[in-house]
Amino acid sequence: MSQQALTIAVSSTGLPKLFNALIVSGNAFASALDGQTASDQNLNIGQVPDTNIDEYVVQLNTGSFANASATMNSVTQVSPGSNQFVLQFTVAVSVNFATWIESGRFTRSSNHGTYHIPFNNVNCGSFGFYATNISLDATVQISQNDQDQWEFIYVTSSSNSSNANFIFGYPEQSVLYQYNNSCGASTISNSLEDALEEIDYSSAIQAAITPILNSISESGQLTSAIVFDWTPNTFVFPPSSNSLQSGVTGAVTYSGTPFPSGGLNPPNLALPPVVSSSDVQIYAADYLFSSLYWAYYSAGQLSQTITPSMLAEPALLNTSSYKSSIPDLFTQYPNDNMQVVVAQSTAPVITFVSAYQLQPPYILTPQDMFQLQSTLPASDYSAVKNGVEGNPYNTLSALQTALQSALGSDYNTYQAAIVALATTPTVNLATQLPASVYADLLNLAGLTFLTQDAYVSALESALGPGPAGQYQQIILNASNAVIASLAHSPTLTFSVLDQGSYVQVFVIQIQETDVLINFQLGTSGTAQTIQSLYQVQGIPTATLVSSIIPDVNTQTLGYLWQFSLSAVYATIMQSVASTGVPLPFIEGYTFQSSSITLQPGYADLVANIQFNS
Repeated sequence: MSQQALTIAVSSTGLPKLFNALIVSGNAFASALDGQTASDQNLNIGQVPDTNIDEYVVQLNTGSFANASATMNSVTQVSPGSNQFVLQFTVAVSVNFATWIESGRFTRSSNHGTYHIPFNNVNCGSFGFYATNISLDATVQISQNDQDQWEFIYVTSSSNSSNANFIFGYPEQSVLYQYNNSCGASTISNSLEDALEEIDYSSAIQAAITPILNSISESGQLTSAIVFDWTPNTFVFPPSSNSLQSGVTGAVTYSGTPFPSGGLNPPNLALPPVVSSSDVQIYAADYLFSSLYWAYYSAGQLSQTITPSMLAEPALLNTSSYKSSIPDLFTQYPNDNMQVVVAQSTAPVITFVSAYQLQPPYILTPQDMFQLQSTLPASDYSAVKNGVEGNPYNTLSALQTALQSALGSDYNTYQAAIVALATTPTVNLATQLPASVYADLLNLAGLTFLTQDAYVSALESALGPGPAGQYQQIILNASNAVIASLAHSPTLTFSVLDQGSYVQVFVIQIQETDVLINFQLGTSGTAQTIQSLYQVQGIPTATLVSSIIPDVNTQTLGYLWQFSLSAVYATIMQSVASTGVPLPFIEGYTFQSSSITLQPGYADLVANIQFNS
């Protein structure tokens, strides 16, 4: 099997919404019905009740549909495991025919017996009617075409007008017009309605639905040059009714050039389970996040020139700050300003790996907010999301104060439910550790450690060797996490502004591992994306690449990067994280009430589908 970087499972609640988005979005199906040709009709009514017409035939020619509206009521899998689904609609539509041509005969009686007066091919002009409650069924097949693209194919359709309601009037030239107000008018109308029920709308359905099925928008077009390929590898229609699973390549190109994965192994993600608690579950490989940063690296958008005015302490980019640590720099260029050009030497690599991260005792994560969305009123949810979500609180009282501010008079109603969700495993540590040890441990809350050795070393520093050893396993068990590690190697080119021109003085190579946090859904242009926050986390290693200045102190420059320059450059890295990895979607819906958790190698997204009708 080829690369499979993103997999998706759609449940029985989500599949109708997908078809709604595909077919009914913007009333596309109803709009497509408008203007479709209505087939000529030959209504052989025979004897017209309550009249002396004993033979009656109407020909309706040159018909068309207009003013259609459609509601999709259900999606039903043809059989377990089938890739065909029946979409059931209720439709209302106006049907207009250019001509009403009637033929028949009257029956008359006289003293000489019964005789007939024929009328043949009388053109009475146009005729229109409005029909509601028409049932339409369309069978659609989901598969792949020869180019391995998603393909929704019209299979067949049928219509049923037996429960329809018809509103119409007879043409003034029709022989029936004289009976409009007669006592038998309703019987005559029923007779005509019986004939109209036989109209077959199937050809109109096919003509309307086929072009819609062929017009799925390209949701992987992140920019004009950055494209994520959603070519499907796998279609599985599980035995559970009305659901599907699919895997797509997720291959990324920049200006047509594919992502050169280098040492990264192209992923082959498993298919997510079909869950009944949400509409859709998606696995997105960390490989996609690496390819996103590669695309921006290829576009030259991971570079930045940092000048003194961009720093909180501008003097840090003046040679006078280095009289002691790099004296030859100040000697050759006394009191000169500098600039630093930051450029990644290779594309950053993102991996979702097991690590150690002690959560603050109280924090509302995006996953917690997902659960709260069905509990809180919309205004309260928005207030908590904007004011409390993601903020770490080391004491319950601090969290409660923040909630009081966000919820106002609703605080007493909802605070207990919110606190229960915000409580992390760190709180349990309070009952397992001495109070002084627990208080010291909270100094490490929120920090990330990629290895156990690094975490144990930090515990020894924070708690002392004795308590760190005594309670190590308890703390390790409470600190297991999966984090998004971002390894990158920016090159820092330092230049001095000397007599109006910049002179390159030395180049430093940084090796650093930072993190991406707070993964959640957002929008970027027309795409819906998995976005995150970039957080400077690692301790850099600085290496001298080249210099015209002797005895360059790389440790000093490493500190300059760590405590000053990296905070400025973080805006460049954050811009990519804020853009995010796009998800496959059909125009007309968005993912809502989402929860994203990290697993080794992939992000696990659970969401509901919001159909924007």
